[in-house]
Amino acid sequence: MPILFIALGFALSTKISSMHFLKIIVLVGFFTSVMSVLISISKVGFGALLDPYSARIIGRAEGSPAPILGSLILLYCNSGPAKVFKRSYALFFLLFNLLGIYMAASRTYWIFLFCVLLVLYIRKLNAMRGSALFAILFCMLVSVASIQTGDFLAKSDNSFVNKFMHSFREIDIKDYKSDEDVNMSYRGFESYKGMATYYNGQFHNLLIGRGLGQTIDLGLFIDLGGSDFKKIPILHNGYVYTLVKMGAFGLLMTLFFYLSLFRDSWRFSSITNQFAKNIFLIVAGSVFGLLVTNYSIASFYNVNMVIFSIFIGYYISFGQTAERRLLVKRKCNTSIDTRQLAIVKE
Repeated sequence: MPILFIALGFALSTKISSMHFLKIIVLVGFFTSVMSVLISISKVGFGALLDPYSARIIGRAEGSPAPILGSLILLYCNSGPAKVFKRSYALFFLLFNLLGIYMAASRTYWIFLFCVLLVLYIRKLNAMRGSALFAILFCMLVSVASIQTGDFLAKSDNSFVNKFMHSFREIDIKDYKSDEDVNMSYRGFESYKGMATYYNGQFHNLLIGRGLGQTIDLGLFIDLGGSDFKKIPILHNGYVYTLVKMGAFGLLMTLFFYLSLFRDSWRFSSITNQFAKNIFLIVAGSVFGLLVTNYSIASFYNVNMVIFSIFIGYYISFGQTAERRLLVKRKCNTSIDTRQLAIVKE
């Protein structure tokens, strides 16, 4: 799936101009936001606007990550001479894209957005300030992870807050014994079973995995989506999933692939054209966000996240094409400064 949709992004870069592509993403975010709001209100009423998490559960309006990309484009790529939309339209679409993020009530989407913003601001700061900011944010993350949330959860009536505060315990990989612990920390439990499946294999299984058809035996029946399962074909933890299916070699190749995408987008962001710089920083942030959220929702393979793969593929292809053109011009003794190259100028 990752290769397929990144390749689709490559193909689209040869057929659709950059400005049209950005407009399409913003409009996709807008329409998915409108649909999410309408579905929630039709199922729950206008109270959905005050409690989007409950509306999401009752109305099954899971939302989309497209509004994240739409909001980032409107916030960071809609100023100066290269504007995606006029100011009045941009504000209108931005409002609905932000509303879509809010109505999705997804912990993963908020973490993903945080990852992109982190990359944007670290790149814009000098190395020392960027390192300091990253250290502060990392310490904050570790502090939140170590909070003993029992008393807080007991007092809180906000189910979304409960879920968010329980996130770190939920993905803790260990063998939970009681049914209550398994239900509360299912993602960590299934990851533990996935690791047990991986380690119980023979040497060649450890190296190249057990194949895409391998299932994970949970050891007990668990209600998932209204049906009882004892063996499951997929995992929330994309890294454990990759280990079981493709082994250590597959995991190393997968990490190498995504880290190379991050390296390329980070390199392309060194140009001085602010419009293009911000786009490639969003690309780098998207890769980083996929690497982080792959631990909790297998974002490399999650169909909800394919818009980021298409976006990444489009602009990696765009940057590589621009670099090749630059090399041709240099061989022709054309005087040009790489940093002044306006990669995105349609």
